[in-house]
Amino acid sequence: MKGLWAWFNNRNLRFKLITLFLIVGLVPFAIAVFYSQLSSARELKKTQVENYLQNLVSDVDTLSSAIKSFWEDGSQQEAGLHEKNKRRIEQYFADINQAVDSFRQNPVLLDNLRRQTAALAKGLDNPEYKQVSATTEKSVVFMRDAFRIRNVLLVDATGTVVFSITKGAELGTNLKTGTFKNSGLARLFDKSQTQVAIEDYSRYEPVNDWAIFIGGPITDNNGQYLGSLVLDVPRQPINEIIQNRIGMNETFESYLIGRVGDKGEIRSDRVVLKDQKIGDVKAGTDVEGLLAGKAGQEMKYGEFNKLFKQTFFSPLSIAGLQWGIITAGDVDQLIMPTTTGAAGQMDDFFHRFAKQYGLPDILLIEPDGAVFYSIARRADYQSNLIKGPYANSNLGRLFRQVRDARRVGFVDFESYAANNNEPAAFVASPVISDGKVIMIAVFQIPANAINAIMQERTGLGQTGETSPFKVI
Repeated sequence: MKGLWAWFNNRNLRFKLITLFLIVGLVPFAIAVFYSQLSSARELKKTQVENYLQNLVSDVDTLSSAIKSFWEDGSQQEAGLHEKNKRRIEQYFADINQAVDSFRQNPVLLDNLRRQTAALAKGLDNPEYKQVSATTEKSVVFMRDAFRIRNVLLVDATGTVVFSITKGAELGTNLKTGTFKNSGLARLFDKSQTQVAIEDYSRYEPVNDWAIFIGGPITDNNGQYLGSLVLDVPRQPINEIIQNRIGMNETFESYLIGRVGDKGEIRSDRVVLKDQKIGDVKAGTDVEGLLAGKAGQEMKYGEFNKLFKQTFFSPLSIAGLQWGIITAGDVDQLIMPTTTGAAGQMDDFFHRFAKQYGLPDILLIEPDGAVFYSIARRADYQSNLIKGPYANSNLGRLFRQVRDARRVGFVDFESYAANNNEPAAFVASPVISDGKVIMIAVFQIPANAINAIMQERTGLGQTGETSPFKVI
């Protein structure tokens, strides 16, 4: 440096002046060029980040539309199967009622009743009684086979059971004064003396199981009551109808609910939740709707596995019974088509979507704030964004904003407790079906994608850099 300075001092005055003028002019120009380049790079990165976020908004809107389509198709399918099971169980009971009403008026049955009553007076073990019973059985066995019931009985006007296909413990007893006077069979006998009637499920001691009884009066040509025709309907034929799950998703099933006082009890054994059986008390808003005579559908948390459920519920039109039908299953299966990968593993739509776009998490949130789906399944999964620990987080604020405004929204990076207190940003879109917000779809924005844009140094020289900016 000293040598260069000595060389410069030995130059003539003209050379020195020209050199100084060049330095004074070029240095500001170079500085201006540098800052112009830096500013251009910053503007480019700003544009790149904005474009990236705009693409995310477009992607979440696309996902929202896909979810709507899956939801509507899945709901329509399950609702159709729900309605099909409803019609089948109603038809089963309508057919039995019609058969009882028709056969009770058959002169052959009247003759069977009279002969059974007369023969019983000689004793159950008397050959005449056995012969008469064999003839009667041939007359009535078609009803047992047609409706897959357990027993056909004849009861005389005094309440004595004079015939039973199964020859169970009730045969020969009196339903007014005997051992089974408090049974469902006795209650049915009382109700069936003027019209075809039905007695809801109750435990029946002779079979040590649940039984429904359906019966009607047998009268002579003058209309005088001589006894009742009674059918003992077990759980099996009803289960066979209502447990038909052909076409349903894996977790979906239909089951029956009956009113007992002011409560609901299960009226068919469940298949998916196998520990719920006939006679178990069942509560819930869908059950409350049924007991109030309402039909509808709703999303709610399951009582046992805490997974979000979609339920369809409808009252049943069955004379003499206050029953309803519920079809329920996991919401995930309505909105998340799955495929089988090359290695045989199941790969669902959301995981494929997240992998394709590099998303740390996709969340689905019910309008009441319940986070019912999450790929990452961190602490915010199954929490509530209205009254839970993350209600005041940036995700909680975004959820409420998007739900109320019914349009796509974005929230900037903030420390997020469920993300190990690391910064997290989100973009969300409402899923709207039939004019109603049914859920909110949320992406967690990948910080590494933003960092990759901001840390690209092309055009910034050796020391230039840009830093993140707040996007509104």
